[in-house]
Amino acid sequence: MTNQFFETIRLTRQDNTRFLVVVEGNRACSVRAVRRLLDETKLEYQWVSGRGWEPDNGGDERWHEMQLTRSQRLGAADIKQLLGSETATLVYDLYDEFDPDVLGIISGLISGGRGLFLLVPPRRQWGELKNRCHQRIASYPYTSEQGRPNTFLRMLARLSVKSGIFWGHATEKGIDWAEIAGNSGSANPEVTPGILCDSSELDVSRPFSQFAINREQDTVVKTVVNQVVAKKRDPVILTANRGRGKSYAMGIAASLLCQGGAYRIVVCSSRPASVATVFNSFICCAKTGRYQRKSETELRHINSDGQKSSLEYWSPDRLLNERPTLDLLIVDEAATLPVFILKQLLDGFYPVVFSTTVHGYEGAGKGFAINFKKHLFETCAHWHELTLSTPVRWAANDTLESILFDALLLDAEAAEITPDKLRLVNNGEEKTGSIISDKISYREWRVPDMAGICTSTPAGSLPKMSAAWDDNELRQIFGLLIQAHYQTRPLDLMRLLDIPGQRLVIATFCGMVVGVLWAVEEGGYQGADQLEEQIWSGKRRPAGHLVPHSLVCHEGFRSVVSLSSLRITRIVVHPALQGRGIGSAMVDRLHDLAKCDYDYLSTSYALTSDVLSFWHKNRFQLLRIGVQPDNISGLHSCMMGMTTSKRATDLFQRVSRKLGWQLPLNLLTGLANLEPAVVIHFFLTLPARPLEEVVKPEVISDVRAFAFGNRSYETCQQSLWLYSWSNLFRPVAVKSGEVKGGKIKSGKNDMNDDAFGQNGPAIKPGAIELSMIQLNLLVARVVMGRPWARVVELTGLDGKKQCVNILRDLFKKSPTG
Repeated sequence: MTNQFFETIRLTRQDNTRFLVVVEGNRACSVRAVRRLLDETKLEYQWVSGRGWEPDNGGDERWHEMQLTRSQRLGAADIKQLLGSETATLVYDLYDEFDPDVLGIISGLISGGRGLFLLVPPRRQWGELKNRCHQRIASYPYTSEQGRPNTFLRMLARLSVKSGIFWGHATEKGIDWAEIAGNSGSANPEVTPGILCDSSELDVSRPFSQFAINREQDTVVKTVVNQVVAKKRDPVILTANRGRGKSYAMGIAASLLCQGGAYRIVVCSSRPASVATVFNSFICCAKTGRYQRKSETELRHINSDGQKSSLEYWSPDRLLNERPTLDLLIVDEAATLPVFILKQLLDGFYPVVFSTTVHGYEGAGKGFAINFKKHLFETCAHWHELTLSTPVRWAANDTLESILFDALLLDAEAAEITPDKLRLVNNGEEKTGSIISDKISYREWRVPDMAGICTSTPAGSLPKMSAAWDDNELRQIFGLLIQAHYQTRPLDLMRLLDIPGQRLVIATFCGMVVGVLWAVEEGGYQGADQLEEQIWSGKRRPAGHLVPHSLVCHEGFRSVVSLSSLRITRIVVHPALQGRGIGSAMVDRLHDLAKCDYDYLSTSYALTSDVLSFWHKNRFQLLRIGVQPDNISGLHSCMMGMTTSKRATDLFQRVSRKLGWQLPLNLLTGLANLEPAVVIHFFLTLPARPLEEVVKPEVISDVRAFAFGNRSYETCQQSLWLYSWSNLFRPVAVKSGEVKGGKIKSGKNDMNDDAFGQNGPAIKPGAIELSMIQLNLLVARVVMGRPWARVVELTGLDGKKQCVNILRDLFKKSPTG
């Protein structure tokens, strides 16, 4: 078997493929045996330790013992800084810590002709294995002691059925090899050699397509360059797995454009570090003319004809605020940005390329591929979709990536719903907006104890998956999570399978998972009195517990830490079945499960009108809005909750009253940039200010004077603002209709009853009825204080004069008018 291993090493070098070796046993024996094997094969290697190599972790002692140079030692933090680069053969020591994110990154770092060694403890220890990584993701009071090794065990079981993996047991004498995992003949299947490119071999005198590493990149570069030269508006969508060279292709296209003309090119991404490859490949291909690096985020180029160009990095918020004139916008890792940001970039700039990763350690862009493409179909007559599938650093048929993707569920897909099955859900119809209750079932999904999955097989043979474990259902669950949320990554799989306090509700149809709701336990502290004071004063911040900590630290409601709750962190429905009430049904199911053991349900999300409407329809009330917007999306965080006990109901009433007092002022300061549709929702649903605080003689006098044209808006705006938040002036319904002379008719911004649930907003009787344009005008100008020019833009009215006249008529209808 050792000879076969050496032959595999020879073939991987020849064919530019990669290998995987799993070695189990005593740590000291494994280290010696693997070091000896690496020395015999003359492979360059680096050693990855999950515990790191710092002195306080015993790093100095282990470094001295293993005689590793500094360049040969890598910790988990080092691995995360190596994205986009290449490494030698890696040895990942899993005795101290198994971080699935690190393993996911490793799959894309090792270049062709090299491989990965995984060192794991003896099989008898697997069921009781303690993982330091659990400590980072567990919520108080749980520690790594309560974590289960399910993710580790599942990974090993999945590796055992894959072809071409070497599996050995370390002894004092060396490695005793088991059969090659999943071997059906050759340990090294026939592969297609990869195509490597040395930047020094690039020749600018050849056609620009020669800069590409392979034909797929050639097509991408040609398409982007042609779009810019022809000044076409058609957007380009570029998707690829990690390691396919999409950022490199963008740099080639930018460089070739600048060598042939004067262009201003901007690369936009959620963080500057993610576009380094674009800048590096730009420099690599700049063989003519002169370039100057003005900063880490800007390159200047002068071509042979003296034409000046630039390649710059801009953040999304800066780009949308300043709206510069560009010749090309490249949105790198587009799936990390909210869809509403992508829509604004699409509307504001052309040509534009949206480039993103489909699968990778940091998450998957499947939600982007579905949601944003739907918008493109609806709004763009023509657009280009390109895919890069060929790896650039290893052979096309290399198996290491696919093996690790399977082990970490990075390649998980949602179930495929065929047209026949969709008609079954729709009761025989092609389309319907409702579901048939007996076709969809809902249940809580529990993680089985996997401790016996692998440990029951003897050392020297391959571990086997228990028949009780349904990996197909887990793949569908994780596939839906990946599809809905870009940042679903391997560490989330570990949180789901290993960490206590996770609750999952799934919706199934014909054996397929079509909906997933994921909630985590929060609050319910033991010894809450002491913790209340410590958390409130900022002396302690126990891990996890987002909502109760926020309500204590930011709002001062100390007693919330003693209440137990479930916070909904993810909720997703299969794209083919969305809009049929499945999400709401899963929330109802969780509510039923929570009645006996928890005081309330909660959720926290980036605030948009659509998501706000969904949670309000499901009887969740507003608890808090973050004052500081997210740096990337520009969205504010929002927390909402639904009670299941009297204690929580009493607390939520106090929270709501305080929020009703705070929000009017916050809308003029920290929340001034909220979208009007969100503010309208707050305006119609939050508790009004007490009448005795608002309806004073001076206020009533100002309102009447403005309504009948005796005074200007500016001299009465404070009174109009106070009066608008009172119980006497809260619209009970929103009617359809247009304002004569206005540019926007009803329909575009109509807010129907579904936005507030079956019972509508809780407004006191006697309030007046408004059209949608009147409501938009009232909120944008009176409630939020937006400038008149912005108000005119939002409402589509002809100008300030028409706006003021409509407001006068509106206040005439009020009870004091």
